Amino acid sequence: FLSDEAGIGKKNYVMGHDPGRIVTVGNGYSDIPMSEVSGLSIAVLGKEGCCGKLTSIVDIVVKEIDSVFDLFKSPDRIIATLRS
Repeated sequence: FLSDEAGIGKKNYVMGHDPGRIVTVGNGYSDIPMSEVSGLSIAVLGKEGCCGKLTSIVDIVVKEIDSVFDLFKSPDRIIATLRS
């Protein structure tokens, strides 16, 4: 999915719902558009790495996919991470 069409498709999917209530999770360039419009966006570094541009626009960066699920098991961790 190196084309911009993949990213546009993902963004359109999010926009077709209630974007403020959507959580997006990704690690690639094509995940940027959906991450820009979702209520909460999470980048996963993983073993294969993650698009640098994505890490600069998401709300939270985690090391592995299991960490995403751990965040939702303990929502206070999300609040603490996003506290300004």
